[in-house]
Amino acid sequence: MREHLDPQASPAESGAEKSHPLQLPQFSLRKAVRPLIAKPAPVLEVAEGLALRSLEPDDEHLLYDLVERNRSHLESWLSWIEQIKTLRDCRRFVDKTRYNDIFSGRWVYGVWYEDALVGLLDFNEGDRTLNQISIGYWLDEAHQGRGIVTRCVVKALDYVFSSEEIARILIKCATTNKKSQAIPERLGFTFEGVDKDAGTVQGKLVDMATYSMLYREWMEHQAKRASNTQP
Repeated sequence: MREHLDPQASPAESGAEKSHPLQLPQFSLRKAVRPLIAKPAPVLEVAEGLALRSLEPDDEHLLYDLVERNRSHLESWLSWIEQIKTLRDCRRFVDKTRYNDIFSGRWVYGVWYEDALVGLLDFNEGDRTLNQISIGYWLDEAHQGRGIVTRCVVKALDYVFSSEEIARILIKCATTNKKSQAIPERLGFTFEGVDKDAGTVQGKLVDMATYSMLYREWMEHQAKRASNTQP
């Protein structure tokens, strides 16, 4: 379930990282304010039959059908769903999210499962000074319970941590949305606390749980996973 996702210092400011066995990159302010480059989010192959790909203009009908199938389900969690009521609304959404810098706009991925659009995953609320972004997601109700979102989030984090100079990623979920909270908890994110009345759903204020992952933490988690899968 996708929900829009407070800043902390970059992990690279710790002197201990210079001798870290993973040879972590040193994030600097100069790198953080590099010129904006608008570009489509690259295609990410997650697994056989599962991929993350940007939405194209021809996908607006698929997006409309997906939202309509899940409207009653999504309205419980997503305030922006009220803005998607017509095919024209879907067209505007696709146009606004196609070519963005990962910090200045929103990188929106379609979740494609067996060539069908079954959800969205996006990066938003970018902070170029802190090299920090938030990630959100939602999935077609009929496709939940198959590990699709978890695998997509892992692939997306692998990419942005290694290719986009990201130092910290946040996930924010309504405290009542246990399925969304299960993703960061499963992946080893740090629970940072609850922000009271920090989100709105159906015109009502809701409390938001915040989770974070630092670059160095993600590399350590991935190294442990790799060692656990070795024969």
